[in-house]
Amino acid sequence: SLDILLRHCKNDPICNANFPSLSQNFNELLSRKYPITVKFHHSISEGESHVELSKAKLVLAIRSILTSPTLTQSLPYLITQANEGNFQPLLDIIYKINKSYADGLYDAMMLCVICFEDYPRLSDTRINSNQETFIEDAWMNRVKNACQLWNPEQLEAKKIKIKKRKVPTLLMSGHRDAATPPHYGKKILHFLPKSKHLIIENGGHSFDRMLNCLENI
Repeated sequence: SLDILLRHCKNDPICNANFPSLSQNFNELLSRKYPITVKFHHSISEGESHVELSKAKLVLAIRSILTSPTLTQSLPYLITQANEGNFQPLLDIIYKINKSYADGLYDAMMLCVICFEDYPRLSDTRINSNQETFIEDAWMNRVKNACQLWNPEQLEAKKIKIKKRKVPTLLMSGHRDAATPPHYGKKILHFLPKSKHLIIENGGHSFDRMLNCLENI
């Protein structure tokens, strides 16, 4: 998802003109010595405080931003500003994301899925993802820590036997979705022979302002 963003920005004249060194800025931001203490101006209380930002918090925030097409558009600006020492725009987004999660059931729903489908397998697997993505092992560690509380007995969801269904079905996937990427949808086509798969070019794990369009389709 991040690679797609970096590639699109480089190929877009306006984005590339404003952020010509985006990939370099991102690598420099990751290579800093963490944790770092940054000043944060709270937009609601109007007060200032100092926040300790770890690398894990940084990369997991970027991961969350990449799930939303609207927030993804702001990443070139957020990355560039943070690399120049201005973390306020990024911290504003992190605060809003954390608040939305706290107000909803997103984390609970997610844990009900991954702690019974993925976690039992992860606990028996040697995780070595440090060289694979910018997230390194931060997400794996968060999953393991949360699931030790959510599913301490490491119970595993029963396997579901899927039968072919001939009901006409429209599948929609976000092209930039890193959590449930389009190739998942392609696998489902085998079980739904009367289906069509629509891949939304700028869609992520959510579709933000595209929802009215998708619902009308």
